[in-house]
Amino acid sequence: MARHVVTSQRDGRGRLVLLLLVATAVLAVLVAGVITADPRGLLARAPVVGDSCPSDRLPTTSVSVVAAPDIAPVVERVVAPLRSQELPDGRCLQVLLTSQNPAETVAGAQILPLDRAPNLWIPDSSLWLGRLEQWKPQRVSAFASSPVVVATSTSVVKASGWDKKPPTWAAALAGARPVAAPNIAQDAATLSAELALWQALGKGEKAQNALAAATLAGLRAGAPTRESAVASVQDDPNAAPLIPLSEQAVTEANRDVRDPKLVAVYPDGGLPSLDYPVARVEASQLTAEKRTAIQAVADALAAPATRTVVRNAGFRDTGGSTSAAAGIVPAAVTPMTPPSQAEIKAVVTQIVTLSAPSRMQVVIDMSGSMRASVGNGKNRSQVAALAALTAGNVLPDVAQVGLWGFARDLKGKADRIEFLKMQALGAPAGKGKTHRDIVNRDMFAMNEQLGGNGTALYATAVAAMKQMKGLYDPRAGNAVVLFTDGADENPGGPSLDDTIAELKRLYDPQRPVRLICIGIGPGIDLGAMKQMSAAAGGEAFPLSDPRDLPEILFEVMTRRDA
Repeated sequence: MARHVVTSQRDGRGRLVLLLLVATAVLAVLVAGVITADPRGLLARAPVVGDSCPSDRLPTTSVSVVAAPDIAPVVERVVAPLRSQELPDGRCLQVLLTSQNPAETVAGAQILPLDRAPNLWIPDSSLWLGRLEQWKPQRVSAFASSPVVVATSTSVVKASGWDKKPPTWAAALAGARPVAAPNIAQDAATLSAELALWQALGKGEKAQNALAAATLAGLRAGAPTRESAVASVQDDPNAAPLIPLSEQAVTEANRDVRDPKLVAVYPDGGLPSLDYPVARVEASQLTAEKRTAIQAVADALAAPATRTVVRNAGFRDTGGSTSAAAGIVPAAVTPMTPPSQAEIKAVVTQIVTLSAPSRMQVVIDMSGSMRASVGNGKNRSQVAALAALTAGNVLPDVAQVGLWGFARDLKGKADRIEFLKMQALGAPAGKGKTHRDIVNRDMFAMNEQLGGNGTALYATAVAAMKQMKGLYDPRAGNAVVLFTDGADENPGGPSLDDTIAELKRLYDPQRPVRLICIGIGPGIDLGAMKQMSAAAGGEAFPLSDPRDLPEILFEVMTRRDA
C-alpha cells in the first residue's frame, strides 16, 4: 500500500512536469509566430527602459498648427526640434503642421465643427481673426511681421518721381497708374493697402469714394493673380502695374531672378503690416495634457531665439527689425495703427460688394428737349452719354450693361428702343470690339435720333424695372440707371401715384433691383424722381458735371442691402 501511494505521487509529478514542458513549448511557438508575423507589433511598441522621444513606442500628444503658406516654412524650422521633446507627463510632443491660405481656413470654418479646428492658427494678418467667428480664435502672441508696400518696377518709380519723394497712399492707389489688386478681400496685403488708403483720406465720404475707385480699378487691371502681376513687372517694366505686396514677398520674388526689376515703394503716411499672429482655437473638453502641449508649442513660437529664424527668412521680427543678410535693405518704417474690427468689417463688406458683378440697365432720355445746350459745346444728350461713359470706364469687364432709349412716341407709337441687351462689357462684339465699345458708340449715336412727342418717364421706369426683375441675378448688384432732363409728359400714361404704387409692388428687398434716377438740366422734376427711386430702393441725383457720376455709381454699387 505504501509503495502504491509513493508510486501514485511520483506519477502525478511526472504528468505535471510533462504538462509544463508542453505548455512552454506551445507558448514559445506562439511567441515566435507573433514576432515573425508582426515584427512591429505589440512587443515592438512596448516601452523599454531608456526609450526617448521621438518614439512610436511612447505615448504622444499631438498639436495641430495651420499656418499661412508664406510663413509655414519658417514655422516648420521652429517646431521641428519640438518633435523630440518630452512633455512633463512623460509623453512625446508631436506637432502636425499644415500650410493653408487664410481665406481657405476661414471658408472651412463655415462648415467644419470646432473639433476639426487646428489648435494653433498663424494667418498672415490679424485682419483674418475677426472673420473666423465660428472658431473664436484668441491671439496669444505674434510670430513675425512684414510691412505692406507698393511693388512696381524701377522704371515706373523713376518715371513717377518716387525715387526722390515717395507717394501718398492716395497717389499710389487712386492715381492714374493701373493697380493690380485681384481678389482684394482674399489677400491680406491688398486689403491692408486699401484700408491704409481709406484711413489716410480720413474715413469719410472722400475716403469711401477713393476706396470704391481703387477697388474697381484693381478689378480692371487684367492680372488674375498676384503671381501673374509680379511676372508682368519682370516681362514689361515700363508698363508695370502697382501691386500691394508685403516687403518679404518682394524679397522672395527677387530671390532667384538674375536681373530683378521689382522694387518696393514705401508710401508716406505710415505703413500697415502683416503681423502673423499666433492664435489659439479653444476646443471644448481639452485635457490638461493637451493644454500643456499646446502651450509648449506657443512658447516656442514666441521665444526670443525665434526672432533670428524669422529675420533670416526675409521677414521682420515682431519688433520690426530686419536682417540685411536676408536681402532686405533696412528701411525705417512708421507703423500705421490698424482700424477697429468694426471698421475693418465695414470696409471688407464694401469691398466684397464692389467686387461682385454688377448688372445695370441704362435708360437714356431721347426726347427733343435733350438737344438743349448745357455749355461747352455739348447738349444734354451728349452730357448723359459722357457721364455714362465716364462711369462705365471704372466698371470691370465682368459688369453687365443693357441700353435703352426712351421718349413718348419715339419710334412710331413705341416709347422705347432697346439698343443693346444685357451683356458683359468685356464680351466680344465682332471685328475686334467688345460690348463696352458698342455701348459707348450707341450712347453717343442717340444724339442723332432725338425726337418723339414728350417724355414717357413714368411708364419707362416701370417697364425697365419689370425687365430687370425678370433678369435678376442673386450673385450681382442689379439696378436700373435712368437719365432724363425733364418731367413726365405722357397724356394717358400712368400718374405719379400709380407709378409709385407699381414700383413698390415690383421692388423685393430679398431680390433687390434698385432704381437710380439721374436728372440733367433745370427742367427736371427732382421731387417726382426721388419718390420713384425711393419706392424701388434707390436714389435720385441732379447731375451738372459728368465727372460726378462715378461717385453716384459707387453709391449705387455699395448699397445692395435691403
